Amino acid sequence: MAKALAGSKKAPGIKLGIIGCGNMGRALLEGLLSQKVLPRRHLLVSDVEASVSEAIQRQFKVKATDNRQLAAACQVLVVAVKPHQVGPVLEEVKECLSRKTLIFSLAAGVSTRFLERTLAPERIGVVRLMPNILVKIRQGVIAYCPGRYATGVDLLVKRIFSPLGKVIKIKESQMDTFTAISGSGPGYLFYLAELLEEIARKRGFSQQTVREIIATQFTGTGLMLAASSQPAKTLKEKVCSPGGTTLAGLAVLEQEKLSSVLEKAIQAAEKRSRQLTR
Repeated sequence: MAKALAGSKKAPGIKLGIIGCGNMGRALLEGLLSQKVLPRRHLLVSDVEASVSEAIQRQFKVKATDNRQLAAACQVLVVAVKPHQVGPVLEEVKECLSRKTLIFSLAAGVSTRFLERTLAPERIGVVRLMPNILVKIRQGVIAYCPGRYATGVDLLVKRIFSPLGKVIKIKESQMDTFTAISGSGPGYLFYLAELLEEIARKRGFSQQTVREIIATQFTGTGLMLAASSQPAKTLKEKVCSPGGTTLAGLAVLEQEKLSSVLEKAIQAAEKRSRQLTR
């Protein structure tokens, strides 16, 4: 089943269901449709709010149904609900699953062990994923780690989730750190953008001008970093001229120990991720 979907752009015999039509579930659906990973008729959705799934059905012309019917009809199941809802959802649908069903969980802090224990005694394949908010614009980073019974799924994971951004495989023991750096990372950068906006507005720049300046800088810096084989430190040094403005500004950041503050932020996010893990 996994090889069938992974091996071709379209896999007519495969049906994929998304439980949960919030931001992440909707982003995945839009990515799958835009890249034509599966025929529209082989995509199903469900949501705890019937009005939400019905609205998705009208907008995207995919079938909306309830969780149990969706689970019975689909070989690939994406659980895109809040962490505390994952257990109840799996308990609800477990009797409708076959041993060939593959389940993807997008919930933060929900371990593959918890997923497998909830689905026991059946040895159903599960894959844990951690996307970030940038999947909404198809520029996300999605980390994944397969459970004990999900073998040979790497191509399938990339086929389904690469329309949303960069897909990388990590160890489950690295999930907390990945969550702290990548899952939370856009929040740190938005905070930096917020501070730069405030400083620029205090100096007389309009909101529109400030947004254009900062957004362009963030986009350009990311593209340069992605295009270069050089480390960020080397690229940073290329911006600095001896006795110049950048060096003066960076000296203050180093003096105020920005690196120490960022390290503490990552540690706090890692700790919170561990607290959420089940």
